[in-house]
Amino acid sequence: MYYPYLRGRQNELLALRTFAELLEGDSFVFPIIEPVKENNNALKRSVYTLSEHNMHCGIVMNPQVGENEGKIIDLDNDDFFVKRESWFAVFILNSHNSKQIESIIHEKKYEGVLIVIPGSQVVDEDVVNELLSLPSVDSVVVDPSRFDIIDLGLKHNKKVVEFEEKFRARPAGKDYLHLDEEEFSQSFASYKRQGFSGFGDYTVIANEYRVGGSLPRVLVMHLTYKKSAYKIYIKHFCSHSNQEDGSNVQGKFEEAALEALSFFGSINYTGSGISMINEYIEKRAFPGLGVLKKISILHHIELVQRVLAEEL
Repeated sequence: MYYPYLRGRQNELLALRTFAELLEGDSFVFPIIEPVKENNNALKRSVYTLSEHNMHCGIVMNPQVGENEGKIIDLDNDDFFVKRESWFAVFILNSHNSKQIESIIHEKKYEGVLIVIPGSQVVDEDVVNELLSLPSVDSVVVDPSRFDIIDLGLKHNKKVVEFEEKFRARPAGKDYLHLDEEEFSQSFASYKRQGFSGFGDYTVIANEYRVGGSLPRVLVMHLTYKKSAYKIYIKHFCSHSNQEDGSNVQGKFEEAALEALSFFGSINYTGSGISMINEYIEKRAFPGLGVLKKISILHHIELVQRVLAEEL
């Protein structure tokens, strides 16, 4: 099972909704959504769409970034969320919030809880042991280097999900000009052999949370593909002209998009994301940077789904 971690912004949620609407057969994707907006309407629409297509997801109840940073999200004032039919509570564990997490789990009577332990977070082993001993905790999401926590998860018969940041972000678009492609992940091929129940990452966006942005001097599209039986690679399709400022973004998009279409045509890969890129090229329209991010995320999640379904 693949656990993509998304921050719950508009285009990230739209990518999930589109994926669910296009899904045929069983889903091998379990999204974890960290809500960064106080208004939950877009989150509700997305979770509802997932549920309509027999997909489940996790919702982070104690977000660490965005408008909800430092807050505990309470969804019990909405009849849809109260049913808890298609979503499960997720908590990010740090060095001082274990008692709070345990209290909320008991108060809300949550079941199937996921505990996320960020790779750099220092947490006491006894604290983790106490949380994982709770019957209502189902899974622990952890960096594969944390052997102590992995062992505790297996000891308590929990699902252990390996989680790493796969996308290596560069400071600026120009930094990708001479970086055609790089290895992205082997987890899809190895997680079961290593005893994990699933694997996860931040898809093709960086872990660092940023708000806003400016038109790029070099427009880059980050798209993944299966290079071999054991490896997924990520290619960086860049614009090359007019690198002095952010003008003529339509022309920059066309340069990067045509390179992408040529490559995926050469490997005979078709998918929803690639089709969307082609539609914008045919219309000679620039979709906007947010929509490009949606397309990249959708493309990647769909790719992993097809790999796990053994369609690729």
